[in-house]
Amino acid sequence: DDFGTQYSSLAYLKNFPFDTIKIDRYFIKDVETDEKSQAIVRAIVALAHGLGMRVTAEGVETAAQAAWLRKLRCDRLQGNMLGAAMRPDSIENFLRQSSMASQWSTLEEF
Repeated sequence: DDFGTQYSSLAYLKNFPFDTIKIDRYFIKDVETDEKSQAIVRAIVALAHGLGMRVTAEGVETAAQAAWLRKLRCDRLQGNMLGAAMRPDSIENFLRQSSMASQWSTLEEF
C-alpha cells in the first residue's frame, strides 16, 4: 500500500509474497502534467508487472488520469472519480441499485 512513500523498500518486494502494489495518490495527482510523476508511475508499473504483481493506482480523480493509467496498463484504479469510499456493508446494496453493477468486472480489468 502507498508504494514509493514512507518506509517502502524494494527489498520488501523481493522478500515477501506480495501480489499487488498500490501506488500512492501523491504520484497520481500530477501524473497528467508532471514528467517526474509520470516516470515514477511508469517505473512502478513496469517493476510490478515484471515481478508478476498487479498494480492499483489510488487517488484517481479525473478522466484524464484514468486514461493515462489505462494506457500504461495499470490493473486497478481507486478514487473519487469512480466512487466515494463507503462502508463495507453498503457495497452490495450499492452494486445492486447502481448501473455500476453491470460494469463491475470492467473496472477491475484496466
